[in-house]
Amino acid sequence: MENANMSFRSPPLPLSPPWQTALAGEAPFPNTDDDACREILAQLCEAIKASSSSAWHLEDVALSASGQQLPFVDLWRPAVNAALAWLHLRVDASLGAPPAAPADRDLADTLLARLCLLSQYAVWELFKADCGVGMAVCACFGVDDDRSGPPSRERYRSFIQQHRSDGLARLLGDFPVLGRLLAQTVMFWLDSSAEILLRVHDDRQVLLAEFGIPVHARLVRIGQDSGDRHRHGRTVAMLGFSDNRQEWKVVYKPRDMAIDFAFQRLLGDRDVIAHLPALASLKVLPRAGYGYMEVAMHHPCADEQALSLFYLHAGRLCAILYVLGCTDGHHENLIASSTNLFLIDAETLFEPVVRADLRAVSRPDSVLLGSALQARFEESVARTELFPVWLLVSTQRQAIDTSAFGVASSALECRPVSGWRNINCDAMTFGTVDVLDQQPASLPVGRGQANPFACHLATFSEGFRLQGSVIIRQRDAWLKTGGILDRFAGLTGRVVLRATRIYSAIGQQQLQAGALRSAHAQRLTLEPLARLFSTSASPLENWSALAAERSQMAQLDIPYFTHRLDQNCLLLGTGERAIEGYFEANGLDDCRRRLQSLDLDVIEFQLLVIDGLVAAKTLRAHAGPVGERASPTPQARPLSPDERLHMVRSVAADLVGRIFDDRPEWLGFDMARDGRRFHFRPLGLSPYSGTLGIAAFFACLAGSPLAQSSRFGLDVWVKRMIQPLEVLAGQPGAALSRWWRDQPLGLAGCGGQLLALMAICATNIAPSAASAGRELASRLLEGLDERWLTNAALDLIEGATGLVGPLLMLDSDNALRIAMTIGDRLVHDACAWYPMTDAQRGLAPHSPGFVAGASGMIAALTRLHHHTGVNRYRDCAQRLLTHDRSTLGIGNDGWESRFSLALGGNDALHHSWCHGLAGVALGRLSMFETELWEATAERELDAILASLCAAASPADHVCCGQFGAIAVLRIAQDMLRKRACESHAEQLEAAAVMGMIRDRNHLAVRSHGPGKHHLGLMNGLSGIGLVLTDNRVSRAMLKTLLGGGLLG
Repeated sequence: MENANMSFRSPPLPLSPPWQTALAGEAPFPNTDDDACREILAQLCEAIKASSSSAWHLEDVALSASGQQLPFVDLWRPAVNAALAWLHLRVDASLGAPPAAPADRDLADTLLARLCLLSQYAVWELFKADCGVGMAVCACFGVDDDRSGPPSRERYRSFIQQHRSDGLARLLGDFPVLGRLLAQTVMFWLDSSAEILLRVHDDRQVLLAEFGIPVHARLVRIGQDSGDRHRHGRTVAMLGFSDNRQEWKVVYKPRDMAIDFAFQRLLGDRDVIAHLPALASLKVLPRAGYGYMEVAMHHPCADEQALSLFYLHAGRLCAILYVLGCTDGHHENLIASSTNLFLIDAETLFEPVVRADLRAVSRPDSVLLGSALQARFEESVARTELFPVWLLVSTQRQAIDTSAFGVASSALECRPVSGWRNINCDAMTFGTVDVLDQQPASLPVGRGQANPFACHLATFSEGFRLQGSVIIRQRDAWLKTGGILDRFAGLTGRVVLRATRIYSAIGQQQLQAGALRSAHAQRLTLEPLARLFSTSASPLENWSALAAERSQMAQLDIPYFTHRLDQNCLLLGTGERAIEGYFEANGLDDCRRRLQSLDLDVIEFQLLVIDGLVAAKTLRAHAGPVGERASPTPQARPLSPDERLHMVRSVAADLVGRIFDDRPEWLGFDMARDGRRFHFRPLGLSPYSGTLGIAAFFACLAGSPLAQSSRFGLDVWVKRMIQPLEVLAGQPGAALSRWWRDQPLGLAGCGGQLLALMAICATNIAPSAASAGRELASRLLEGLDERWLTNAALDLIEGATGLVGPLLMLDSDNALRIAMTIGDRLVHDACAWYPMTDAQRGLAPHSPGFVAGASGMIAALTRLHHHTGVNRYRDCAQRLLTHDRSTLGIGNDGWESRFSLALGGNDALHHSWCHGLAGVALGRLSMFETELWEATAERELDAILASLCAAASPADHVCCGQFGAIAVLRIAQDMLRKRACESHAEQLEAAAVMGMIRDRNHLAVRSHGPGKHHLGLMNGLSGIGLVLTDNRVSRAMLKTLLGGGLLG
């Protein structure tokens, strides 16, 4: 070891001013000793400096034992060796002998990895500056050393030697915050490592009694950093013991384990399982503030019979977890072991109910949160995080699923991730590296095998139903004094105020080089934590919680808060400082309420939710079903008036029949924020997949002969469905601003809601409804921060261009000014973008579509010019149109093949509204009666309409199906008086209806169509109903909504 015998004494030299600022200027560290931090930092620097004058060599080791990259590892070895010596001074006398060498190495490796990851970006900044321009250019472009043999490390060695020689003076001078974090990390490691060693030493007799680990077996492994760090760097550790003949393993957890002990015992309790077989459980040894747990090993199921038994057991376990208020069922907290599923972390059971005025807003349409259905859904199995759901993370809205039953199985091949290339060599750079993912332990299959949950959903549901029924019958045993729940009274659980991934993302920002340059820059990285509470109606309690979060994150911990299961206060940290009354119901009381209301209907509702969550996982917007386009059935006759009446009423009755609790609320597939995936949940406001699409259908149906005898009171439903927007417009500015900030700007978000609102009100569902709708839209527009337009996407479905149509319809001075701001961005970006070749843009061939391609941009610019007379919009539209014609040549020989090539050969989208010909037709129709409308445009439109008439889509809905084509043909007929369009629309409609009808009295959607949970305008039943209604009002509605307000 290098300088392994260093003593721990006072700093020999005064600290430089930047270090003093970093150590003394922050002071956000409860329970830490600033003097100790200063002393440790000075000793670390001295150890590193001393190592440069002694004989040492650089080991070519760049990965930890667990495969973690260790950038600039050689800089920190002397510091780790010194820290290990200090640890021995602290514990050896109490242990009677030094820890075994392998355990020593594990502890040292843990600290080494932490120091490398803590400092990597700061050290990298200096390395880039020192390596020279030529080497930096080579590194940026991934050019390796051009000589044969191993990569050169000469510059790297010189760099490490330089920083060892100056005792980190330059590094900590440039990045003073790094000094504080280094000292703090070492101090926390010393405390937690000594704590583990001394606790295990003192617990040998109880470890023998509970786990059969002989007292003479030596502790040879302490594997750490497998979980998050809490409470001054403490983390779960895998302990290994050996007597040279046999090995034993046990999990050590540095927290109160009483709740885990009580939960594992419950799984075999006859009062819980009655006549059913006991569920497998794990041994737990709780101690004072910490404990040990039996190791659960991941073992995939051997065959289909084992899989069925696994999911039967899993269903039973999940019924218990639902009753106990589980909220942290991600894949790392459960382990599949043969036919059993183990929950290995019970700390978040009995989640308490946060006071309503303190709750975080989880959805941008937060005005819906007070609804009965929303409350019922949030209390369902959906809150357990056990079941499939897409999480959209980062600014790129990367979709991941971390749930125990929804996580994807790992591939057999490596995948690229961000990491260090040519690590610890002269050509080192940050880029992408290939890694082989670990198989999620919650899955009962091996790597490369598909997640089988959906295939075994029926068996899982059977297990859930079985165990749920037993709990109902055994309810008294749970609730009685001294019963099952009373075993948990007084125990401590964890409260997760926000997702760990949010904390982790902020933690990454804390370690960026810029954030380590000053205390102010470091504090700025924690600023996003405050956004969650910015609209709180009761800020005192929330800001107290925020202060505790910031304090813990400032010391690089993932914040950790607790509660007594039978109390209503939030405990903020190790000092047990509490916020009284933070919860309106404690965890035990909420569990009792759930048990008291549990019945067979509640169980079936949970299974409905699980079924919907599983089905939503595979759905994609703007992606039609697999199947070839077919010619319309020639013998299909048009609908008779009576048949149309019956079918429209059937759709309306179906939608009304799905309403929950006599309120206009539905459970269904709602588009996610990325505009591509779906969530199963109470529908939001989006007209694409949500309630405003249904409201548009009801508004067109209300007052018409089609609804006279339905007695649905559709006009009343419509008014209630737009009421959330009225409530939102009356809320404080911060809430309205969040509504804009947290949704897409375009037709899938705020723009679509404004458009639908004005279109619905234009049907005059009430006196003066049209003017009231525009006034309400104007109030909502006041919440838009125009700075968000600067970097917004420019497509119609998600981007700012989707706002142009609604703003032109609104026609106020403010609306026109914002529309022109968007138009100017379109002109700037499009004129810079489209002269490039496809190779220069690095994109697939030309995108012609309406919602995300040239047709939508042309439509927006054309209508802007028509409305304002500003010629730059017309000129840019003409330039885009010229490029479009040169690429596709619509109407010329072979144009449909070229169009198919532009869609990547996806025939399912060929006639779609979103990316296909129906949308391109709308783009051409937007030019009607403008300066861009001429013979070529009409000829192109005729060719597109002829193609729409000639083939039927295999889908039923409006977005990517034939009902969208039918609607576009009717829009063209109304605008251009092309009578052939009407007859072709009738033929397509008849063919579509024939495929949807089981008999002449019942409307049934094909299995690949909208399905039982697709209810929205563009993807579901309400859109089909709106097209089938086919009256003057419904045609005007479709023209507005499908055209994005851009058809005049």
